[in-house]
Amino acid sequence: MKKTHPLLPLIALLMALICLLCSCRNGTDEKDPPVSSVGAESTVAQTEDLYDENGLLKDSLPATMNFDSDVHVLGWETTRNEFFVEEHTDDRVNDSIYNRNLKVSQRLGVKLIYTLIKGDNSNKDAFVTQAEASMSSGTSEYDIIGCYSMCSGILAQRGMLTDLYELEYPDTLKPWWPESLIRSSEINGKLYFITGDISNEFLYNLYFMVVNTGMVKTLGIEDPRALAAENKWTLDKMAEMCRTAYSDLNGSQTPDFGDNFGLVIFNQTHVDSFLAASGIHMTRWDENGSIVLSDDFKGERMVDLVSRLGDWINNNQEICYDATNGYKSIKSGNALLGTCAGSTIIGFRDVDWVYGILPYPMIGENSDGYCTNLGFAYTNYCIPVSARDAEMSGAVIEALASESYRLTSPTLFEVVFKSMYSNDPLDAQMYDIIKSNIYVDMARLYSGNFTWANSAVALFRNSVIANDKSWSSKIAANESYINGVFAEISESFRDK
Repeated sequence: MKKTHPLLPLIALLMALICLLCSCRNGTDEKDPPVSSVGAESTVAQTEDLYDENGLLKDSLPATMNFDSDVHVLGWETTRNEFFVEEHTDDRVNDSIYNRNLKVSQRLGVKLIYTLIKGDNSNKDAFVTQAEASMSSGTSEYDIIGCYSMCSGILAQRGMLTDLYELEYPDTLKPWWPESLIRSSEINGKLYFITGDISNEFLYNLYFMVVNTGMVKTLGIEDPRALAAENKWTLDKMAEMCRTAYSDLNGSQTPDFGDNFGLVIFNQTHVDSFLAASGIHMTRWDENGSIVLSDDFKGERMVDLVSRLGDWINNNQEICYDATNGYKSIKSGNALLGTCAGSTIIGFRDVDWVYGILPYPMIGENSDGYCTNLGFAYTNYCIPVSARDAEMSGAVIEALASESYRLTSPTLFEVVFKSMYSNDPLDAQMYDIIKSNIYVDMARLYSGNFTWANSAVALFRNSVIANDKSWSSKIAANESYINGVFAEISESFRDK
């Protein structure tokens, strides 16, 4: 896989400046030919050509690359347009997808042909079956597969996918491929699936928080986005802010729907991101190259985290976990902070209060920075192991991601993530922080292999929600089963 050093643009610019300085130093001495100034102009032109008119990095695909071929893509039916739209409309997000695909087709000389089938959580087995059947003749019917996250893990286990690291493209050093997500997706040094800006569902399934900026001003507290920008946004700081926000608006003398809350959590999956934010990984690789539960996940740090979160969510009137009315509380403006996903915030377009976005808080000031995870319903892109031209497939995936980075992602931010009442540049900064710091643990990627209630993901989530203090005994009782399933997963990758 081609690796482009991230400092290349800076190095090129420095070379240009050095050349220009040398030219100035030599003055008008005719004995010194103006070679350096010519070189500087050339280098500056090359440097500027790395970016588009909006200052966004372009890919390194050769301008002469032309495959003159149809490219068949097997995708899953998503709730929003993910892969293609038939024609140009007045919908900005849909139009960005249309324009992206058109640019890729024109650049690479390809015709993108999509086949979409059901493939969500309840239909993942049927999707995998059809994907496998498409490879049964020896050469895959499809050049690219774009599938629900859990499907990619199953296909990889069964030896159906190409190691993307063996190809020149995609270039995983480019910003449209989140580095942290790449690292957490590797299996024994191989990469079988990839996602990022290429997938709108990836952006819709980002977990983060929404902040009521009007309430911040009313309460006279610090803007948590400013704290996040200074790496001071922690769980303790959030708890302190939340205590100032609660008020019994409906006079019921008990915390319930209709009151003002500090934090509202309305979906159990949103609890998962507190684990990601803690920096505690559920799994690790052992000395035999097998996935196993990590020592941290079984140890005292985890006992403290589960206990602390459980107490905080269950025993404080300013914190509301409400799967029934929580979303309505946030949307009505009765929450200082609310857990959220990209898909959730679409419903905030008509609210009459100003909101901003920010990452989940660091659990402590000594954390390694902000981190979040994704909802399961995002798209991983893969290449069948029997694809007729894997290099072509890789180049098309790279081009789709690159154009998405410059077309669809900025449009999604403007249309979906940004308040119609707010033009605060802090939100753009928060968006970049959230998108660039994602960790999807092996226990999450392969959770479909487990009996759900006994999976590592469910054990954590349910313990926090129920304020269960028996973490040590609970994880000990399930460790053998979980590591046994991981052993089977690990073994399936041994010779791939």
